[in-house]
Amino acid sequence: MPDAVLDRHGPTTALAARNGIGLVSPVPWRVRVPCGEGLVRVPVPELADRRIEQGDELRWAVLPQGLPDGVTGVEELPALDVLWHGTATSLDLVLDDGTRLSELDVTDQYGGRLDADDQAADRRTWVDQWNLRRVRLDPAAGRTVTATELVVRASPDRELVVHLDAVGIGPAPVLPADPVDRVRTTRGTHASGRFSRGNTAPLVAVPQGRLFATPVTDADSPKWVYSWHEHGRDGDPRPALQALATSHLPSPWMGERGAFQVMPSPLPHPDPDRRVRALPFDHADEVDRPHRWSARLDGGVEVTLTAGDCVMGVRSTFAGGVGSYVLDHRGTFTEASVERDGDALVVRGLLDDTPGTPPHHVHVRIERALDHDLSTTGDVLRGSVRVEATDGAPVDVLVGLSTLDLDTAAYAVERCGGVDALLSDGARRWSEALGTVEVEGASHDQQVALASGLYRLFLHPTRQDEPVRDGGTRWRSPYGSVLDQPLRAEELGERPETGEGHYSATNGFWDTYRTAWPLLGLLAPPVAGAAAQGFVAHHLDSGWMPRWSAPGAEDCMTGTTSDTVLGDLVVKDVPGIDLAQAYDSALVGASVPAPDEKVGRKGLHPALFRGFVDTDTEEGMSWTLDAALNDWSASRLGARLAGQHPEGSPERERLEAEVEWLTRRSLLYREVFSPDHGMFVGRLPDGTWRVPAEEFEPDEWGHDYTETNAWGTAVTVPHDGAGLAALHGGGAGLSALLDRILTRPETGALQFHGHYPGIIHEMTEARDCRMGMLALSNQPAHHIPFMLMHTGRHDDAHAVVGEALERLFVGSDLGQGYPGDEDNGEMSAWWIFATLGLYPLVPSTGSWVLLPPRVTRSVIRPVEGEPVTITVLNPEEGGRYLRRVWVDGAEWHSISLPNDVLARGAQIEVELSPTPCGWGADSRPVSASELHGWTEPLRDVTGGARVRQDAPSTAGQARAAGEPEVAVEGLVDDTASTAVPLGAGQPVVVELTAPTAVGDLITLSVDRAQTASWRLEHRVAGEWVVVDEREGEEFPRHRQTRVFRVRPVAGPVDAVRLTPTAPLTLRQLEVFAP
Repeated sequence: MPDAVLDRHGPTTALAARNGIGLVSPVPWRVRVPCGEGLVRVPVPELADRRIEQGDELRWAVLPQGLPDGVTGVEELPALDVLWHGTATSLDLVLDDGTRLSELDVTDQYGGRLDADDQAADRRTWVDQWNLRRVRLDPAAGRTVTATELVVRASPDRELVVHLDAVGIGPAPVLPADPVDRVRTTRGTHASGRFSRGNTAPLVAVPQGRLFATPVTDADSPKWVYSWHEHGRDGDPRPALQALATSHLPSPWMGERGAFQVMPSPLPHPDPDRRVRALPFDHADEVDRPHRWSARLDGGVEVTLTAGDCVMGVRSTFAGGVGSYVLDHRGTFTEASVERDGDALVVRGLLDDTPGTPPHHVHVRIERALDHDLSTTGDVLRGSVRVEATDGAPVDVLVGLSTLDLDTAAYAVERCGGVDALLSDGARRWSEALGTVEVEGASHDQQVALASGLYRLFLHPTRQDEPVRDGGTRWRSPYGSVLDQPLRAEELGERPETGEGHYSATNGFWDTYRTAWPLLGLLAPPVAGAAAQGFVAHHLDSGWMPRWSAPGAEDCMTGTTSDTVLGDLVVKDVPGIDLAQAYDSALVGASVPAPDEKVGRKGLHPALFRGFVDTDTEEGMSWTLDAALNDWSASRLGARLAGQHPEGSPERERLEAEVEWLTRRSLLYREVFSPDHGMFVGRLPDGTWRVPAEEFEPDEWGHDYTETNAWGTAVTVPHDGAGLAALHGGGAGLSALLDRILTRPETGALQFHGHYPGIIHEMTEARDCRMGMLALSNQPAHHIPFMLMHTGRHDDAHAVVGEALERLFVGSDLGQGYPGDEDNGEMSAWWIFATLGLYPLVPSTGSWVLLPPRVTRSVIRPVEGEPVTITVLNPEEGGRYLRRVWVDGAEWHSISLPNDVLARGAQIEVELSPTPCGWGADSRPVSASELHGWTEPLRDVTGGARVRQDAPSTAGQARAAGEPEVAVEGLVDDTASTAVPLGAGQPVVVELTAPTAVGDLITLSVDRAQTASWRLEHRVAGEWVVVDEREGEEFPRHRQTRVFRVRPVAGPVDAVRLTPTAPLTLRQLEVFAP
């Protein structure tokens, strides 16, 4: 057995914390265990003579070093598993009766035994990160600790380095009775750009409010504004508060905006330097709730932070009798004024801290102000305000923000009622939001995760519109004059800079469509509908939907996935969405190439005509897959809208043609599937595969794949599992693929960085999930376990989800809680769904899939809806698999559950089994292709055709002498890169390569917005047959493609003739096979 070395030294490999320092100690313990075999017990001089009382718990934190010293990458290890050998570690106590704590019936907060091997087998310990363990000590109550041991299983392959800190015994926390008090807003803040355990901030707000307020530990940064451990003074492991700030932070990756900073100080005239003015605090003295953040700071300052719709409230007490507030900001602060209002000081100005977003008018009111040294020269506000603090009474500050004007900012302060009213109103509103889900039979950790997850869900989206004095709300457009080049469709004419009504913001649809919006729609349908319509307001304002709103459109992620958000909500009958407007927003995204990459679908031209987005567009293959999903959702919106019009009406016929076009486009995922590769692969502009099958490396990240590799994208067809299975030869082929995904290890090695400049944080996070290529640390993988259900392997799906719940969402009591980025409530919603026993696998079908609940009983109480109760009938068996299911008293045998069942209120009862039992194996989730019946996408028959202009069909239309010929061949080149002007009566003939069966759909793509009229003929057996005549068809958008249904013909067609009856400029013509 090797001899271990114990000394004090900080870690050097921490990914989400500061290196060189302990979790709570300036210098933690370090244990070095040489290469060898056997258990090593290392005495640690902690806790000796400590008597254990009833209700106590043992606490400690470990940070196992991942790579050994001198090793730079996992590829240098003898095996990948060697990376985690240091996780075979635990703490043990020797008691005064000679027994060890590990011999008693005790477990940690996750049910893990106090055994080094068991801790390793549980795989809840993360390398290069602090891991907190807590053990209830009731079985040892009355005994005294005589020694403390760190127990490590030596590795035969390497030296192990394990850091130990925060060893202590104290009263175990009691679960608060009020769900609001269970929320930990710091959950997800023990993270960094190197490794995410949520990458959140402890945002104080009201549900779906207009601004956040946040404590700030790095006031220089617009990104990671608060960190559990990474920000602080040298040599001090505690965080240090640098400011309390207004916030609109969507995520650290997107960045902050509208952040006005207020910092209390125990000095009369503090140095405004952000690091100098910082005051450390201990997390034990921190209260992180959705409506309130508070802490006891060094210097005797106690501070409370709260927020309302457009206002931040700060309250401080100063134990030393002296106090002041520093005012600060990033960016510029212009139009500044400082005035007294009785005992208060009022500061006003215009804050512009984030280019390309609306600046914020700021109204600051500081009570009990004595004097100040504020400087308002130039475009910067700096200095402090000394306040009356001798009597120990609290001193309040209110900060109102408005993008409209100073008066509206002042109104926000006036109407809020002060700090006490903000605290009370916030607690009430959060209580209502958290009351939508209640669970029984959950652990302390599960209750905290549920409340904290619901907080993250209801935090988003925010609102850009603001209450105004004359009633109602108004907003300032993020697409107009705030941009150097306004992002508004010019063909729609002038748009006002301000408007009325609900205007949503702060959402990344690529993330949130998967779980956040479905959960919001389930728990609070009116809220979800209003928020979704608030994003349709972007379309009405600018002509475009954002893919990422912060608050306007940002060039981030693939796909116009707002289509799927809207489609899924509409088919579930969520109220408040204008169906016609929602459908138009989706149709525009599907048919109009955007002039700015912040909006629309990249690569739409030429993808619209080729069936795939090629590699000239970065991650083009991912754009193709997302387009298929979003076209499916857009088709559902169109089908709903068509049903509102009379049978045979022109409007219904138009919509039905568009619905078929979109529906068959939803099959275009097939165009990027290569049977030789066995996966989805990008295609070059000439249609060939990006890489030959023999050179294909599916482990490589990037290129075709957004934030993942080929494995992570291999089943990204959530709307059509049956169609996906067909690509793999049936369910058995898809099943085999999923097995490879689950068993092939993700190494995160440098050699697989692909087109990224190096190892990105998602690669390391995916590796550390230790679930093969199933990277549940990131959104692209969140549907993967459930795709097993399309092969009938429901038990296996349930086992994978159960493992993820048990292993990956640990650390809520240490600012962790997530395996990766928690984006706008999406990862929280994934956990909530998986815990309750429902999942929204197949978007825009109005269906759910069933899972084994992880709590004994849950009650979903939708806003303005009927409750849904899910009950486990046999919790004592500890089952992890479904054995039997009853819905409203009737036995249920399908893995899929229609939304209508939930919408009317339901009683779902389940009997669980501790072993797999094949329940529902003959059933499958809903698939789009089984609903619509199409098996192939539309195929354009004009490929390779010759195009010519015939003589004018009307006298006087001959081309003038010297006038250049029109390059009409561009009409069928599948690029739409050439504008082809056609005169009235000037036919264009498309000679097909061979007589071909032709269906009843065509598309025309225009150059500029225009009104078009034409006659279309097909040549059958030498005779021209008129199949379509139209007058006054509107193309309201530049470069728009529209689909039309024409009269079918009998027999093959060898030519098509299009004759404009008014001047028409086209870019593309498509004629489709049946």
